[in-house]
Amino acid sequence: MIQLSNEDIDFIFVHFFMSIKNFFTETATQKRLADIAGTDKEQFTAVDDSFMCHVQEADGDWSFILDGGVKKVLNMWCDDSVDLVVGDRVTIDSVEYQVYSVKTNRVIRNRNMSGNKHKECIIYQPLS
Repeated sequence: MIQLSNEDIDFIFVHFFMSIKNFFTETATQKRLADIAGTDKEQFTAVDDSFMCHVQEADGDWSFILDGGVKKVLNMWCDDSVDLVVGDRVTIDSVEYQVYSVKTNRVIRNRNMSGNKHKECIIYQPLS
């Protein structure tokens, strides 16, 4: 009979049953400002392929912080390997959002998310 320690059980539970990737249900595409060759101009161009993420509405304080010039503010979680930077544009369900902040959580030590590498972002839809 195999004897497992509590640490082994936690590791197995988190990595095989509670992966944060199980919550990534939306598909997003990404654009980033890039130089137009031979000019002093920039344009948004597609970056890589689409990626999976999870989004939910942020609390009301974010609209105030962003001077109220937004239609919607969301929290977005995605895989740690996604190359997101502040200022990128992300499209989810045909709606384009601007990336306001990107936080990488490499090590989280609590029962639910231990060992799940991911990025947590604030994205917003500006008023048109």
